[in-house]
Amino acid sequence: MVKGVMELTYLPYIFVGVAIIALIITIFCCRRHVINTFNAADKVLDRILTKDNNLRFEITEDDRISKLAHKANRIVDLYISDIAQSKEEKETIQGFIFDMSHQMKTPLSSISMYSDLLIEDNLSADEQQEFLTRVKLGTEKLQWMMDSLIKMSRLEVGAIQLAPMKASIWQTTSESISGVVAIAAQKI
Repeated sequence: MVKGVMELTYLPYIFVGVAIIALIITIFCCRRHVINTFNAADKVLDRILTKDNNLRFEITEDDRISKLAHKANRIVDLYISDIAQSKEEKETIQGFIFDMSHQMKTPLSSISMYSDLLIEDNLSADEQQEFLTRVKLGTEKLQWMMDSLIKMSRLEVGAIQLAPMKASIWQTTSESISGVVAIAAQKI
């Protein structure tokens, strides 16, 4: 009987020992799984940071890493879309700058030419007046272009908001024409 009692007294120690060993194995496996998960996440982020347009992540299992890879694929798609949109906007801006520089060359050339002619002393008063008028028209055209650029930049940054409203096309056209007619009548 002493032998049976002695075996029972060691039994709790054996259970505690087995539990400690199981706990150590569980901690080791969990730690390894966490390290593998972080390493996989690190690889996904490194691949995103390479800015490779052909970047795709394989989704093989239904686990957290696969979910992360799926989200990374979505991020890459957004990134590629943003790059395409940025390139398109850059091309639009370059085209706009080209057009504006071309539009500004004409009045600048005429202003320069008429200024050179005005510097010469052998012009009649009528010719001088005509050339000064043309210089003024060129500067007004440049001023209009600069004002338009400022308005467009304010629209772009949201400083000005357009408020579209319904209006009669006839009324809008007649108001536009009457403004031009008034300016033309002053110049006649």
